[in-house]
Amino acid sequence: MPEDNRFYSLDMGGIEINTIPDGATATFTKIGILAPFVGYGGLPFTPETIGTCTTGCSMPLEVGYWYSVRLEKRCYRTMEKFYHLTPENPLIADELAFPSATLNISAVDSATGGRIAFTALITDDTCYAKRVTSPSRIIVPAPATYTIRFGAEGYHGTTIAQDVVNRGMYNIIATLEPISTPEPEIATLKISSTPGSANVSIVDTATSSTIATITTPESSARTVNVDVPAPATYCIIFSKEGYNTITKTQSVEIGERYNISATLRPLEIPSETPPEVGGINVGKYIIPVVITGAALVILLSKKEEK
Repeated sequence: MPEDNRFYSLDMGGIEINTIPDGATATFTKIGILAPFVGYGGLPFTPETIGTCTTGCSMPLEVGYWYSVRLEKRCYRTMEKFYHLTPENPLIADELAFPSATLNISAVDSATGGRIAFTALITDDTCYAKRVTSPSRIIVPAPATYTIRFGAEGYHGTTIAQDVVNRGMYNIIATLEPISTPEPEIATLKISSTPGSANVSIVDTATSSTIATITTPESSARTVNVDVPAPATYCIIFSKEGYNTITKTQSVEIGERYNISATLRPLEIPSETPPEVGGINVGKYIIPVVITGAALVILLSKKEEK
């Protein structure tokens, strides 16, 4: 009721309704004088709607009449109650509880039993839907059957069905299984070369794409470990300036390790063929010449004697 009730006269009173849970709509209707739906002289009384408000408000009403208060809240059963305002009882305050139950909701780790943070969606088969986070205690309409879907980061989700048949309290605990980290689907290539410092390209034969490019250590006794997707087949190409190129093929399986090594040989550089040398007799001299297959013209001149 308003703290200041001075607006009420001897002919005025009021009704204030509170509900559990709150937030219901209250509709006030004048329904009779001598009794509900009965007027003076026992004649039928025509109901008159006075107004509506959200529960927690007060409605000023005339004294001497019967009133009905109809309470409606989404997903809850509608309630109606009758009140008689008299000069002796002009102001009425009432609290009404909708048929409901309380759900205590929590989740635990299946491995440790410890409580974990979660999000849950609570629904029934008609209109109720509410999302809550951990831990939660909520009031829900009763009776009903609720489906609670749990989710938590790093855990598999789960769903629990709960029948709510009365106004009691229900403890709902979900046991969530941690999501195991999957083993990576890779294999390891341990790559080395003799001599070291060779360039290595690893090519997936299925896609012709280069997975990795590395350089082997200077020491042939050391290796470079390269993780590659598995299962697959790879071409491993070794190259080094001044050495022959070597290609090796390796099929790999998940979790396996493979030693891949190559011995590169220096390229053979062919030696130059020495030119053929011949000579030409000129007088009493033999002049050496290189034979190239071209025509050779020798111009000889003699100094005139004076």
